[in-house]
Amino acid sequence: MRHERHARYWQRFLLPGEKMIHMFGVSGLYVATFWGGPLLLALVLAAMVGISNPVLGGLLLIVVATALIPIFYLFYFVHYAITDRRVMSREGIFHKRFVTVSLRSITDVSITEPFLQRLITHTGTIAVNTAGSPGVELYYRHVRHPFERRKVIYKRLQRVGGYQGPSLTVRRGSDEPGLT
Repeated sequence: MRHERHARYWQRFLLPGEKMIHMFGVSGLYVATFWGGPLLLALVLAAMVGISNPVLGGLLLIVVATALIPIFYLFYFVHYAITDRRVMSREGIFHKRFVTVSLRSITDVSITEPFLQRLITHTGTIAVNTAGSPGVELYYRHVRHPFERRKVIYKRLQRVGGYQGPSLTVRRGSDEPGLT
């Protein structure tokens, strides 16, 4: 279901003849662990306070309910994609931020994996740097298995002639590339 939603979403941004390779969003496990878990604990706390003091419990419940906004935002308004020509990121509700980077202009792809995210949810942040830009041009935040996604980008770079590192091959039983 989520994959179909992402596919429909990205179709309107593709250039003529461009093919979608990989589309994804923020990891659901990341959202459940680092947003859903604390939210559930806060709901239990609000219910316990509400038993002895309904007014204070109600106020706590309203405050806790506002924590649903970031969860909704991360699931429905943060989209990432890799095509045969470029990498893209789009996020926002009212103020949209759309970043697209041509594969040929990518100079570096780095990964940051905070300890708890790496240990619990296997997520990290991918940073795409380009020629002619002083800082990072595009971020893929809280994505699952960031090294595998970086390999997809490098495989695409290799096909357009922009990647000069070790050769990449596709492992059996997978459409994800691996280093050789």
